[in-house]
Amino acid sequence: MTFVDTLLWINVAVFLAYIPVVCYLDIRYREIEHYVWIPLVIIAGPITAKLYLDGWYNVDGLAISLIMISIFYVMMYQKLIQGADFMFLMFISLFWVVNPYPLPHGIMQIPFYI
Repeated sequence: MTFVDTLLWINVAVFLAYIPVVCYLDIRYREIEHYVWIPLVIIAGPITAKLYLDGWYNVDGLAISLIMISIFYVMMYQKLIQGADFMFLMFISLFWVVNPYPLPHGIMQIPFYI
């Protein structure tokens, strides 16, 4: 496993750790405070920035992420999703750009953009 693979898996682990926390807060209090997202941004933000600066993520991924964020924003504006849903989808789209799990040889790996 290379250094880049480790960075990718850190982002995956952070998001998978956030899912139960965010679900619990949403079910229990029906609202998620903004300070809950700070550790996610502190951990995943610099990792993603390093991957972009090193050229591992390309600009196309950022463009697709921004398009997806605008679609999520329109969905929030039309009351299809709420604020915390928008925040989580936005962070997934920005910080989890490609699938770190390699596919078997001979199968083209398609990066999934959320």
